[in-house]
Amino acid sequence: MYAEIQLKHYYVSRIEMKYNLESESVDKNNVQFSHDIAYRDDNNVEVILNCKISDEAGSNLELTLNGFFEIAVGDGREKDSEDIKALCERNTLSILFPYLRSSISDISIKANISPIILPTINILALIDSQKKEKQTNSKIENT
Repeated sequence: MYAEIQLKHYYVSRIEMKYNLESESVDKNNVQFSHDIAYRDDNNVEVILNCKISDEAGSNLELTLNGFFEIAVGDGREKDSEDIKALCERNTLSILFPYLRSSISDISIKANISPIILPTINILALIDSQKKEKQTNSKIENT
């Protein structure tokens, strides 16, 4: 089986920023990520990547990035099979993340505040961590 994933287009669909002069260092910031993937017609996938950065002084920056991908699947597999969905999730997020990092840095620089430079992140570990957290929360709610 092979799957070819190609980024066709991306854009920033939402930016919200609030800055407090009491904010000190980006090192104390709280960074949260979330994502959603919508499988569109035939071989098209839309990925929505959200990032929220906040600190104890009340500053925050929220950004939503939308990416559109074309998926080519070989060996006669259906694009909605679980292994293709997992492959899409991991690869599309890995492809989009540098654009998210760059957008956040650009916004903070243009706002004339200390640049917010997100570290590189192991996307696979982040996805796995979020899935485990959802499973734990689901088990707690069901008890």
